[in-house]
Amino acid sequence: VLNGYFLAVRGASQRCYFSAVGGITFNALDYFSAETQPDELVNIATHGDELWMFGQSTVEVYVPAPDPDAPFLRINGRIFVMGCAARDGVARLDDGLAWVGQDRVVYHDAGVPVRISTETIEQALVANPTADLTAWGYTVEGHITYVLNIGTVATFAFANGKWTQFDGPGYDYLPAWSSARLTDGKVVVGEDKKVAALAIAMPEAI
Repeated sequence: VLNGYFLAVRGASQRCYFSAVGGITFNALDYFSAETQPDELVNIATHGDELWMFGQSTVEVYVPAPDPDAPFLRINGRIFVMGCAARDGVARLDDGLAWVGQDRVVYHDAGVPVRISTETIEQALVANPTADLTAWGYTVEGHITYVLNIGTVATFAFANGKWTQFDGPGYDYLPAWSSARLTDGKVVVGEDKKVAALAIAMPEAI
């Protein structure tokens, strides 16, 4: 949702559909398309007043526009040629967006995409199917963390410029898909079978 519009990507297409302001349905003609390359959209995400459109080979950034027939406008100069490898590898963080690129590099939005992955992370990404990737983020005491699950192989977390690994009881990985911060400062992470409290640790470099 951005600027009162619901937004949705049609599978196997370049099209991003928008509702009427405050509406919950989509007209078949109310859409705009990624412009730079004829690549399928993998995901869309918002940060502030920006709409990021993640294609297979490019990333484009849009902002709201006053025209109700074309309510979003691409920002000139905010086109990045690295693409997105996995829909669920995109996570919205307090300081921007992070995602796994088509080149199996993890990027973080710092005005322009910045590589944050190490060779260890990238080797793990190359060795495993992108369909198994999921990501989410959380912040505790100012520590902004991007968490990347590589299927059931491993869970890597990036914070304070370093990567570490998480695991869960009886697992070699942390089987979590999302998080929420409680009023006492704890972060609760959820998966299919249970919910557990997660306390942030200062990551050790790997």
